[in-house]
Amino acid sequence: MKNTDNFLKEIDLHISQTKDASEEIDSIRNNGLNLFKEKGLPTLKNEEWKYTDVRKFLDHSFKFKKEAVSQEQLSDIIPEYLKSLEAYYIVLVNGKPDFEISNLPDVKGIHILSLKKALADKNPVLKERFNTLSDEKEESFSALNSAFLEDGLFVHIEKNVRLEKPLFVVEYGKSKESNSFFTSRNFIYAEESAEASLIWLYKASEEGKEIFCNELNEVFISDNADIKIDRLQVNQDKFRLVSSNFFALGRDSRMHTFSYNLGGTFSRNNFDVKLNGENGYAALSGVFLSDNNALIDNHILISHMVPNCISDQLFKGILKDKAQGVFNGKIYVERDAQKTAAYQNNKNLLLSEGAGIYTKPQLEIYADDVKCSHGATTGQIDENALFYLRTRGMNKNEARTILTLAFAKEAIEKVNNQALVEVLGELAEKKLNN
Repeated sequence: MKNTDNFLKEIDLHISQTKDASEEIDSIRNNGLNLFKEKGLPTLKNEEWKYTDVRKFLDHSFKFKKEAVSQEQLSDIIPEYLKSLEAYYIVLVNGKPDFEISNLPDVKGIHILSLKKALADKNPVLKERFNTLSDEKEESFSALNSAFLEDGLFVHIEKNVRLEKPLFVVEYGKSKESNSFFTSRNFIYAEESAEASLIWLYKASEEGKEIFCNELNEVFISDNADIKIDRLQVNQDKFRLVSSNFFALGRDSRMHTFSYNLGGTFSRNNFDVKLNGENGYAALSGVFLSDNNALIDNHILISHMVPNCISDQLFKGILKDKAQGVFNGKIYVERDAQKTAAYQNNKNLLLSEGAGIYTKPQLEIYADDVKCSHGATTGQIDENALFYLRTRGMNKNEARTILTLAFAKEAIEKVNNQALVEVLGELAEKKLNN
């Protein structure tokens, strides 16, 4: 593909122009670049990309944005549907934090910096942690993220500190002259008994250019800490996303992540969770509602490394027109991880004949005293339920919308912020009615 060749040439050009880093960062970049060149872009021959041809989503001539430039105000970037929520905001413009248009918490024990500054200052939190969870040896886009390492978000929450309001992290893609490809590298470290909620929001600027974001997040959750991360990609047809998320959990720690994909051309969400301390709890859930020719791909790996941990997965897909979805979820239980409880469920609703879903739930268990289950279902709207609602005076579209929302509700209500739950339900209803 011509544009794929141009994309690879742009990589070489961008790398040749980026020589302003420390020796440590240069080492990470060079290693990432070598790994990427060794692997190249993933193809359908790669088992983890078997149903996702990423090359067709690089069908535009993308330029790599080195500098982040923004003239907007925070109020211009935050969508109307979120402005009623009480929250803090940090805006990343093409992967780089812009503190001038952000609203950060002034709370002792919470440190929010640019990753570039934290690396330059040799922040001790990064030592022995940064770039240790990434799967760059296996995944091309993770390697490419390291090759382009420049900036991103650094969040450190000290012991026993609680962030009272959620922190919105806005990945804002901006380009006036050309379609833009950028990387974002983010690092979160929660000390013992810390607690915080973060909400990622993906948004393209209004210039009408295509945006492709390659994001990598490393999240360290210490003993007894509680971290919630929700991710929203709402009506962003110009925003294409590969998001790789890595979590390491300590003893008695808790994490919950919820992914909400409502519109958008392409989104690949990778989740790699390691339960490294006893009595850890990991919950992953998501809803995607796709139409036109969109593709949403969710890949999940939860590794139970020690005894007495619980994991719970629930992902629901709603697809119409010619939209396609992928769910690939795996539960891995190490030999010594006795008393594991792990549950995985993927349910899908097809609203059109041309829509499709590829689902692959997996269990790999080496312990013998466990409770594990997995399942996947795909179907259409129940005609009997549809008929019943129509006998109650509803037209066909109203009845279909109510049944579809009821299908999504179970997963949406996994979100711990009730105000956000209501917003997400309203957005789904509006999408279905349109």
